[in-house]
Amino acid sequence: MDDNCNCTMTDTINYLKGEIVELKNDIKEHSRDMTLLKESHIETKLYVKQIFDSLASLSSILKGITDKPNKRWEQVINTTITVVITAALMYLITK
Repeated sequence: MDDNCNCTMTDTINYLKGEIVELKNDIKEHSRDMTLLKESHIETKLYVKQIFDSLASLSSILKGITDKPNKRWEQVINTTITVVITAALMYLITK
């Protein structure tokens, strides 16, 4: 009866050793996966930053484009006012 108990205990110990080895292998594999995920996350953060930088640049360009018509109108109005004032002064001076 002791032999059966020892055999069962030996089998249990061997089973547990196998489970420990399998768990260690799983941990190594998960560690590699985590390292890959961290690297991928870093790359993703870099791409997102580049996208936001590009969006900021495009926003700046669009703002410049939309401001140009306003600046043109301001220039037209300034030129018109200058011409009217100059014409009025010339009229007054020549009269």
